[in-house]
Amino acid sequence: MSTDEYDFVVRGSDGSQAAIIELKNAQNLTRKDATQFRRNLVVHGFVPSAPYLLLLSQDHGYLWRDKKPSKLEVPPDAEFRMDVVIRRYVRDLGQRRLSGIEFELLVLQWLDDLNTGLVAATEEPERTLASLGLFNLLRGGSVEVGNAA
Repeated sequence: MSTDEYDFVVRGSDGSQAAIIELKNAQNLTRKDATQFRRNLVVHGFVPSAPYLLLLSQDHGYLWRDKKPSKLEVPPDAEFRMDVVIRRYVRDLGQRRLSGIEFELLVLQWLDDLNTGLVAATEEPERTLASLGLFNLLRGGSVEVGNAA
């Protein structure tokens, strides 16, 4: 799968793919759903060459690190709530769900804020990203938007 087939690609300072970020803004995306999503990527040959795969919905985030593509049913290494991130950027959302493009733009802003150092690893979910090494890659790399976004 090429870079432009993913929603976002994080590149390390050396230009290599550090993380693939996919957005699936289904309401109440579960750990089981996330595991199935990763499984489908593997089955269809779309496994990223990057050491991290991050799947985000408006409600939850799921992160895999250094998983072998041959293993199909691999649960994420970490999961976290995304609603805290959403509330940082959209304070008056209430019960309304973001549209697809609104969610994509919000995630892009969050990734940019992580990249430029405007967000520290003092709260969740950034602490979780830091504990698995992705926070530092986001801080030192670059974020590219793919055609799927």
